[in-house]
Amino acid sequence: MTRPTRNFHALFCALATTLGLVLITMGLVLSSVLVPFTWMRIDHKFVLALGMLVTLLGLASWKLPTSFSMMLASSVGTLTVVFVLGYRPIEAGDVSMMLGAKPRVWQSDHEWTELIVRNDDRYGWSNSPNASGRQVNSDFSVSYNLDSEGWRRLPVASPGAGHDEVWFLGCSFTFGVGVEDQLTYPYLLAAQAWPRIQVRNFSVSGWGTTQAFLALENELKHRPAPRLVVYGLIAHHRQRNYLRKSWFAKGKAGWLPHVELENGQLRWKSLLVNSQADWEDGPELDETEYRVTEALIRGMTRLSREHGVPFVLLLLDDVEARMLDPIRNEPGLHVVDVGHLSSSFFPNEGHPTAVWHQTVAHAIAANPLLAELAHPRCLHQTPSRIHPCVPGKNPGIVKMAAA
Repeated sequence: MTRPTRNFHALFCALATTLGLVLITMGLVLSSVLVPFTWMRIDHKFVLALGMLVTLLGLASWKLPTSFSMMLASSVGTLTVVFVLGYRPIEAGDVSMMLGAKPRVWQSDHEWTELIVRNDDRYGWSNSPNASGRQVNSDFSVSYNLDSEGWRRLPVASPGAGHDEVWFLGCSFTFGVGVEDQLTYPYLLAAQAWPRIQVRNFSVSGWGTTQAFLALENELKHRPAPRLVVYGLIAHHRQRNYLRKSWFAKGKAGWLPHVELENGQLRWKSLLVNSQADWEDGPELDETEYRVTEALIRGMTRLSREHGVPFVLLLLDDVEARMLDPIRNEPGLHVVDVGHLSSSFFPNEGHPTAVWHQTVAHAIAANPLLAELAHPRCLHQTPSRIHPCVPGKNPGIVKMAAA
């Protein structure tokens, strides 16, 4: 090997080793590294392992041909430059791939949720069967455990209880984001107030009334009719029921179910890519959402009525009168308001705390109408009305100290 060749060889070996040390440093300093020009991130452990491998190869290349050290240095150098140019801090919606762990969806640089959702050709997105995952942020660190169908785990009704069921439908409020499985209000009702009734929680974070309608329709096709259906409504569901760009552009899902009103009737159109939700905020979109939401709630009430099942609209926050007034007299619809009972929400993340769930469960168990509808002795429906829930004494729910 001539002297110039030896010099080039030494240069490339040193460069490869240095680049390996740079990757090791990145792996130690950063929690994850963006895959350039995508929303995917790789975990720092992967970068650290890659850096150690490159460093070892760089050291070994001193004993290998110059061509190998040139190839190694140029390849790793190009890779490092691309990663540096494509680097940006974590943004909400980024997904990181972890060595030996589940992928994480990031909400900020210190808030993440292990990925338990999947694309779904009916709902747009749903939870994966038999999955479990953690969510960590400044307010809480909790685990979510799902059953064989992808719904949040609930207790099995006590032996000899018969086949009576109560179904809950909803979003993250009813799914129970921010609290452990056994502290959600459906779980508290199942475990303490209604142990002889099989409670089911057909709720997924981010869902609106459209998915609740589709879930009710699907479950009624594949299960015996329950004794009672309860849909946990929050005001924001309206903004999830049509093509609002400002909601679906946040990366809630890759797909979304699309329904339209034609001659006053709901018509299922198709699944859309979330980028096809292109309606800008404004009065025209608001009015469309009001009409679609009204039709969806009427449709859920009608489906329940056709199966002889009472349908309860459970108000979980301050729902606008504009959403409620058109449906108050819908036959078979019962509206129960628990939205004013607790202000216990996580200060940063914004979802209800365990105290809120306990308060809501206590109020539901104490509500005469719901107690009557949920238990086998009641087989009739009463006229539609608003039923305010007032917390009272009920031996079925153990009172939790306020936080």
